[in-house]
Formats: sequence, C-alpha cells, structure tokens
Amino acid sequence: QDNNPASPEINPVIGHVIWTGGFTAPMLNKMYSAPSGEFHSMIRMGDEMIIAGTTQTTIFDSNDLTFEHLTITSSAAIKADCDVVWFFGSISSDSVIKWTNQGYEVIDLQHKLPIEIESYGSSSKIIYMHGINSNGDYKILTFDYSSYGSIESGRGFLNFSFILIFSVIFAVMGWNIIERMKF
Repeated sequence: QDNNPASPEINPVIGHVIWTGGFTAPMLNKMYSAPSGEFHSMIRMGDEMIIAGTTQTTIFDSNDLTFEHLTITSSAAIKADCDVVWFFGSISSDSVIKWTNQGYEVIDLQHKLPIEIESYGSSSKIIYMHGINSNGDYKILTFDYSSYGSIESGRGFLNFSFILIFSVIFAVMGWNIIERMKF
C-alpha cells in the first residue's frame, strides 16, 4: 500500500528525549513505534511512566531506560490514589482494569459502560467521565473506586450478609449442642 503524502498513514510513536538544558539541542535516545492505535494518556508512577493506548499500554522505566509493553487496551486511563491506575474501555465494555505495581486485575462491571469516553478526570475517590451514549446524547458517568469490595457495594453487602447469617446459625447450633450435653 502506497503512503500518500497528502494523507500519510498515522503510526503512534513513543520517544525518550534527553536534554541537559542550556544551549545543546535535545537528543532522541530511544524510540518505539506501535503498529496501530493511538496513545491517549501518560501517567507518572514513581520512576515509571505509563503510556496508555487504544491497542496497547507501554511502561517506560526511567531507571534502566526500557520499554515494557502490555496488552491492556483502553479509551481512558486515570490515576487514583495509592498508585492505582484504572483503565476504561470503549462503549459497551463490561469490565475495567485496575493496575498496580504488583500487576493488574480485571474487574467486571454490573452494567456495560454506557458512553464512549471523550474526557475524564478524578477527584476525591471519584472518577468522572464525559462522553456520548449510543443515542448521541452527552452524558457524565461517575465511578466510585473506593466502594469496590466495601460493604456499600452490592458484593460487599452480600458477603457481609452471608457471614452474619451463617455465624448466627452456627452460634445457635453450638448453643443447642451445649444444652444437649448438660443432660
């Protein structure tokens, strides 16, 4: 396929530029060209830079100047507190990815993602996303990442109810056994 100079093929590129300041020109130290997609977010995590993209995510380590490529795809990537990054997919996605330095975890959503995310941000344990739903209407979606696994979430409440009910049942059974042993 010919590359038309009027509309060239777009390839996402990540480069590591070294500049000591002063009168010297910046120098390109390392470069990585991805096969397709686009990069949409750069998130600093200590000595690492997470570069999230639609077809892959790349982690650049500034200590040893290496690139690590992950198969995490997303439309939005947002840093929460405690060095956690949340990756959100496109409209109708049924899961999100929670990434930490120890690895990542795929978390199923109760409902499919109702919007195609255009802009996003976070504030005080809430991630907010602006986008367009399938009808073409602009919508705002909020995601409370502090409730995942807590008693306020549906799963946390069910777990708590299960433990409470069966603790009461076992206590009654134990009480009956003790009462029977008295005679």
